[in-house]
Amino acid sequence: RALHSDFPDVSPVLLVAAKDIDHAERVAKWLRTYRNLKHDEVHVAHSGKKQSATERAIADLVAIDQPGNRVKVVVNVFQLSEGWDVTNVWVIAPLRALSSFTNAIQTIGRGLRLPAGRRVENDEIDTLDVLCFGKEDFGTIVRQATKEFGAGAEGSAAVSIAGSSEHQFRITRQVAIRPLRDVRFSLPQVSRIPGEPDLEFTPQITKGISSYVEVLDIGSGDIGTEDQVASRRDFDAVVRSSTSYVIENLKFLDPVRHGRPVANIIKRVLEDLGGKPGMQLSTDPMKLALAVMEAIRDHHRAGHSVYLAGSSPSEVVLETVEVPIPVEFLEFPSQQSIADWK
Repeated sequence: RALHSDFPDVSPVLLVAAKDIDHAERVAKWLRTYRNLKHDEVHVAHSGKKQSATERAIADLVAIDQPGNRVKVVVNVFQLSEGWDVTNVWVIAPLRALSSFTNAIQTIGRGLRLPAGRRVENDEIDTLDVLCFGKEDFGTIVRQATKEFGAGAEGSAAVSIAGSSEHQFRITRQVAIRPLRDVRFSLPQVSRIPGEPDLEFTPQITKGISSYVEVLDIGSGDIGTEDQVASRRDFDAVVRSSTSYVIENLKFLDPVRHGRPVANIIKRVLEDLGGKPGMQLSTDPMKLALAVMEAIRDHHRAGHSVYLAGSSPSEVVLETVEVPIPVEFLEFPSQQSIADWK
């Protein structure tokens, strides 16, 4: 949106295709409980709801691509196969078998709408990601679609599958933009040296971490523990797993220098929960790691960085640049002149 002023103010949505009503409700509960999504960020749609609830659900569904909408995940069973025409589905995860070719195409078709109504030459925006689980072969679906509909002319809406280097974007031509006057200025070379992270603290993040974790196989809908209540892990295993995740995802941390201090933070959090080495814990290592990461980030941001100016500033000169514009544009869009630079 910063690069394209006319890009709509919409947020990406994940569409999850569940195998039945119970499965859909379990997946939604898992997302809200163990991945910290708010209740109104997960929308569940299935035929098991009451008439009044279904009518409200339909109204909410068609508004998902409107500015300010909070929904991040739509979990459905079958009734989104036709007629749901929002533009901001970026990822589709079929957690059930795509039982027929028609069903597969209809499901995937929910994500083939372009949010800006056109390609914007950004792979993240122009591409739909489909995560296939189980034995489904997406290539077979595409071959069936091509056989039924034909390969289509280049740039048409026919179904195709391509590697990331083979995506076809809209045709453009190069247009030169020349400065109206000579503009030069000096730019100091400044380097930022972040302070060493302070890891000698105990974050107050026990709320919600102590709850047990249902190990839900979101693909099958089954609970994967013997007692069907909680998954338990050794104290040290939780510490190792959480520490590894924190170090891997906080790029300003070094595994050698900061591995042990991070592990100590996690141990102190677990001890605040009543845990101790040798115990079997029902704590989700990832949920714990995410909470610790946020605490370390906040603590690190509160510290001070050092900014050093280099000895020789660089000179910036505005020069002619060439930019691609769509071939259907007869001329470059008009622009205002910049009056008297000081």
